[in-house]
Amino acid sequence: MKIPWKISGLIGLILFLSCRDRPEYSVVTKQVRASQLAICDQRSCPEVLLNFPRFSARDSVLSQRLNRLTDSLILTELYLGSDQADLSLSLNQALTQYLWLALDYRTQLQAENAYHTTLSLEIRRENDSILSLIMTGEMLLPAQNKNLTKTLTFNLLTHHLMWP
Repeated sequence: MKIPWKISGLIGLILFLSCRDRPEYSVVTKQVRASQLAICDQRSCPEVLLNFPRFSARDSVLSQRLNRLTDSLILTELYLGSDQADLSLSLNQALTQYLWLALDYRTQLQAENAYHTTLSLEIRRENDSILSLIMTGEMLLPAQNKNLTKTLTFNLLTHHLMWP
């Protein structure tokens, strides 16, 4: 019996992906507080706490993509504008912009007891090739409290986001 070349190619791809080594990486949890930034040296800044993983791996593409995905999740939440967040900013730059806005609205934020933000990212290994990033947090803003939970799933073998 002859197997069509498309099916044999698909079988070959499945075998290739299933036989690849388990992607190895290490994780260090980082913590950034607003009070650590220069903008808050001589000012009373809001309480902002970011907890997030930093990845390292022999496969530099894997670690770069995972770290960039982590950063983009945080940048998107810290951005309070009406258009898209600038994902080229560093976390410190984005946090500084967020703090400038909070300082502009300090009186209103303090009156509403809405002067703090906490964002935490955790990782969950689904299996040898699938990793999920789970963001939880609370952002107290004028006229709204924003509790959030977001999950992104990443394929460690292909280095691609699977679904938001």
